[in-house]
Amino acid sequence: NLVHSQYSVGKPEQIAISFGPSNSSCSIYWVSILTHTTQGVEFAQTHSRDGHNASAYFGQVEIGDCLNEGGTCKTYIGYANVWTESRCAVPRLLHNVVISSCPGSLFSYRVRTLQLVAAEENEGNYEGVSDYSDIMHGRFPVQLTNTPDTSATPTSVGLVADLNHRITPNVIESITEATKNGDVHLFLHAGDIAYALDD
Repeated sequence: NLVHSQYSVGKPEQIAISFGPSNSSCSIYWVSILTHTTQGVEFAQTHSRDGHNASAYFGQVEIGDCLNEGGTCKTYIGYANVWTESRCAVPRLLHNVVISSCPGSLFSYRVRTLQLVAAEENEGNYEGVSDYSDIMHGRFPVQLTNTPDTSATPTSVGLVADLNHRITPNVIESITEATKNGDVHLFLHAGDIAYALDD
């Protein structure tokens, strides 16, 4: 049985951009807290091996000028998976949306969670179940090619690892400041991003 409205979905948190599966793409991912509700609404039954959709939740990204000046926007949708960390047992949605062509310059975007309310993944069968995030701004490096554009502005890259706030309490503030100032265009994270999940 496939149901919707089993959970209340929290606001988007820990929004980040990473390299995508191709040179021209990137992935935008984030986390949302799930709070169980007392009832759900059944919308489909299936006995097939593959089913229709194992998860009724999806991530949505709006990217483009429409967020600032009423221009055009592109919308991308990707899966959201339910994950529960064993120590605190708080269910979360892990969203990952692939953007097929990421700008090499500053761009605006916002994200939210969608819920599938019918068995088929058609545009009219989604509804928003979380608020949009604040409008975010990102800058993805100029895309990699076999013949680099030598006139392009150099991309400054920072490398970070281990966000343990007890050891380095100012690391997030430093990353934020360096990004806002334009000192660093891209941070590569080597691991240990999930310390203090509920702080």
